Amino acid sequence: MTDQQTSDESTELDALIGEYEPPGIAPALAADINTLADSVRTTQQTDAAKAVTDAVADAVKVIKQDDALKDVPDNDIQDFLEGEGRRDSSINDAFQNRVANPSDWDQARSTVQKRFTEKMTNTDANDVAAAQASVRGMTSTVPDETPYRNTAKEVADIIGMSDVELENYKQKVIAEQKSG
Repeated sequence: MTDQQTSDESTELDALIGEYEPPGIAPALAADINTLADSVRTTQQTDAAKAVTDAVADAVKVIKQDDALKDVPDNDIQDFLEGEGRRDSSINDAFQNRVANPSDWDQARSTVQKRFTEKMTNTDANDVAAAQASVRGMTSTVPDETPYRNTAKEVADIIGMSDVELENYKQKVIAEQKSG
C-alpha cells in the first residue's frame, strides 16, 4: 500500500462517515463512530509508516549483499539511500511505486548499490596516504630514541638571544641534525 493509497482511503472513509447520518442517532453513538474512524485512520497511518520502514530496511539488506559493503553500518547505507532518493527522482518514484511495480524498485536499489559501492571503493591514493601520515604523526620514520637536549647553560643562552641570534642558532642546529 503506497502512501497515496492510504491518504485516498482515509479521505474516502471521512466522506462516507460524513454522508451517513441516520435520523435520531444518539450523540454517544456518533462519538463512538468518530472514535472508531480516528482509530482506523491511525492504524492506516501506522501501517503505512511501518511499510516504509520495512521497505527501507529491506533495501539496506539488499544493498549490503555486495561484499564491499558488508561491514558498512546500516545507518550509513540508509542515509545514502535516502539522499539518492532526494537527488534522483526516478529512485524516489520507484520507491513510492514499489508495490505496484517491484521491478522498477529492484532496478533502483541496484543503481543505488552500484553508486554506493563506487563511492566506498574509489578512495584516492592521496587520501589514503594523508590518513596514514596523520595516524603516524606526519612522518613515516621512527623518531630517534635520544632526542636533542640542551644543557641548562644552552637554555639560558637561548633565552638571552636576540631574534637574529636565535634564527642563526636554529639554522645551525637544523644543519647539524641533517648532517649527523
